[in-house]
Amino acid sequence: MLLLSYMIVNFHAKKLFLARVISRTMSADKSVFLKKLGSYLKGVREEKGITTTQMSRLMLMDSGNYTRIESGKTNPTAHTLKKFAAVLDMSLSELLRNFD
Repeated sequence: MLLLSYMIVNFHAKKLFLARVISRTMSADKSVFLKKLGSYLKGVREEKGITTTQMSRLMLMDSGNYTRIESGKTNPTAHTLKKFAAVLDMSLSELLRNFD
C-alpha cells in the first residue's frame, strides 16, 4: 500500500512538472509569435505608406492599442485582423498569405 501511495504522489509530481514546462514553452512560443505577427503587420502597413496614427484612426482604435499590436505586446482578435485587412483593401486570407 505504501508503494502504491508513493507511485501516485510521484506520478502527480511529474505531471505537475510537465504541465509547468509545457506552459512556459507555450508562453514563450506565443510571445515570439506575437512579435513576429506585429512586425509583419507593421511591414504591410508601411508598404502601403500608412502611418500608425492613420492606421489606428482608420481602424477606429486607440493609437496605444494599435501600437501594442505592432510591437507584439497584445494578441489581436480575428475581428481586428479582419479590420486591418479591410483598411488595406485586402481580404484576410491575402493579408495572412505571406505570414510565417
